[in-house]
Amino acid sequence: MWKTLVPFTLAVGFVTGAAASDAEGVKYRCTADKNTVSHYLTVQVRDGKVGTFSYTAATPADGMVNSCTVDSSGAKQADIGPGMQSFQTDAGQVVVARKGPRFDFDFTKISIGDVCGQSSTIAAHIELTLGSKRCTEVTNRD
Repeated sequence: MWKTLVPFTLAVGFVTGAAASDAEGVKYRCTADKNTVSHYLTVQVRDGKVGTFSYTAATPADGMVNSCTVDSSGAKQADIGPGMQSFQTDAGQVVVARKGPRFDFDFTKISIGDVCGQSSTIAAHIELTLGSKRCTEVTNRD
């Protein structure tokens, strides 16, 4: 009797742990360098969608580093289509499209002047693949 009960109890414990982890989401991070710009993206994924994100770009200029930051803090989030989300920030809209295990972040509607210093740039698009530490498909905005 105990042999049956103990494995069952452990299985319930693992299922509960996984459910709690899914409810909180899983955090992923990726980085990439494109020309002189370094990109850093952190995303929390919950139920297959982006729950929160934080993006930073760093550009060297005159012996210093100018940085830009865009995140979902205070943003109005909406589902705008199958696999597509919108985050309306004070600096503009970020559109996220899910393509299987990849999330494509579109920053083309962000006002660079609202999030960056002089001589800085951000990504027009940057892609995070779940489980990868390297961001891909990075295109810098001019």
